[in-house]
Order: sequence, then C-alpha cells, then structure tokens
Amino acid sequence: MNASDFWRGLANDFRSVPIIREFSAYRHYYTGSTQLNWQLTTDQIALAEFNALAARGASMLIPKPTGDLATAWLEALWHKATHGFVRSTSEVMNQPQFPAGKMRLPIQLRGKLDRVFEASSTLCRQFESSALQTEFEEKQRNDPQNWPPLLQEYRAFKEIKKLMIGPHEQIPESLVRDSIARQLGIKPEDVTPKQINFELAGLLHYYPAITLIPSSEALEQDSEPKGGEAQETPNDTRKKRRLTPSIDCPKAARRLEKHLSDKGIGLNKFAVAVGTNEKTLYRFRKSGKVHRDIFEAIAREMGITKEDLLNS
Repeated sequence: MNASDFWRGLANDFRSVPIIREFSAYRHYYTGSTQLNWQLTTDQIALAEFNALAARGASMLIPKPTGDLATAWLEALWHKATHGFVRSTSEVMNQPQFPAGKMRLPIQLRGKLDRVFEASSTLCRQFESSALQTEFEEKQRNDPQNWPPLLQEYRAFKEIKKLMIGPHEQIPESLVRDSIARQLGIKPEDVTPKQINFELAGLLHYYPAITLIPSSEALEQDSEPKGGEAQETPNDTRKKRRLTPSIDCPKAARRLEKHLSDKGIGLNKFAVAVGTNEKTLYRFRKSGKVHRDIFEAIAREMGITKEDLLNS
C-alpha cells in the first residue's frame, strides 16, 4: 500500500467517528524536565476508538516514535496542527519571581487541543498531500521518458544484452513445425522458416528470449549419453552422423560473412530469420560446417539456391 493510500484511509476513519464522540486534550509540560502529561476529557468508547486510530497513525511517523503511540500522535497533533479552534495557545503557569543570581525553577506549560478526531483527520490529510508529492516525484524519476538520453540508451543496451546472453527458452524446431502443420493442414517439411519465425514472434510476449533448436540438433542432443551411462561406440557415432547430416563448405561461410557485411545485417538478426541461433551461425563462419537444413535456410534467406551457395 502506498503511503498516500494509508493516510487517506486513516483520515476517513478519523472523520467517520460521530461528532458526539469529539473531545478535548489538555497538555501539561514542565520545561527543564522530561515530565509530559496529556489529559483526555472523554468516555471509554471514544478513548478506545482514538487509541486504536492514533496508534495506527503514530506507527507511520518519521522518525519512529518511542513509548506510548497515542501520546506520540497527540504530540504530532500539537506540533503540526493549525492554530485556531483546534489548538489553544500555551499558557505559562506557576512562574515565580527569582532573586538575582538564583537558579530558575521548571515552568509548567499548559495547552489544549479541541476536537481531537477532526484535528487528527486534518493532520492525516496533510501527510497524504506530502506522500502524494513524494510518490509523484518518484514516478517521474522512474519514468524512462524522463531519463537523460545516455541513461535511456544504456538501459536499452543492458536489456538487449540480457536477451542475447540468456537464459533463453529452448524450443525444438520439430515441435513448431508440427504445430504449424496441424494448423494449416500441410506436411511439417513444407513449413517455411518465415512461418516458423512468425509463430515464434507470437511467443515473445510470454518468453522475451527464445532459441530455436533445429530438428537435427535436437536429434543429436537426444542421442548424447547421460551422466553415468556408457561412452558411445564408433557405431553410435556413425548412427548420429546419419541422423544429423551436415555440409562442410568454408567458401560458403565466407560468402555468408560478405553478404552480412554488404547488407549491414547482424548475425543474431540473420539467425532468427533462418530459424536458428547466433551460436550455430558463428560456428559455421569459423569452421564452414553446418547442418544441411540450416544451410538450405541460409541460401533461401540470401536469395540464392543452395547449389549456388555450395559452389561459392
């Protein structure tokens, strides 16, 4: 709950007390000592209502009060309430005449608060107004539109970096293909990369960072041994290679790099367009090796045939 909401609610609670429950409070204080006393002229019902509401209000005062909360609230009223019918001027009592050179004795100061419930409601409204101003200023500071340009760009840079390095939601390409195929009534292999990207874009509201795992990579991961299992044999390796066909063409990798440079396209943006991730394309640029389905998607996105890219 915001502080302004708290003070607004408490002000209404003080205001809702029937007028017949209103009372006056008398303050007695002796200067030069810690003796302070408040006398409340009211019945037990009004006193119980006041003590409960006053304790709620005093618990929110800054600095936090010590001792009796109801007394702390009365002191807040005395120091902050407006002059007039709610607060009578202090009266100096028992002020003796002192011979020259003699120490002065403590002086009794008396004051009076009238209509304590109404005065409390007014004080809560003052606190509400102050809290609203503080909350408004804080909201203005936290609004990106009010940030300095450099801060806006730095925050945007941090968010982009966070999306790039993860953690990412990893979604198998086969799952996306099967879902689209069922919706359109086509074969999974006929689903295009653009259709895949369109469906993934619809998930960005729920998962800001998504990595698409190509079907061949998913098969490779599924075939990897788990912890504690036997190491794979040469037969297992050959079987994996059959499941995950790849193309080795360093010249094609260099042509892709030139294409990205000429078009001014970032590696991550191009990876999303072909339905893979930046890490896969980075390995392709370095080693010249990539899975066949990714190779074909790269060629399509470059606007050439896979044969042209293979013969680069």
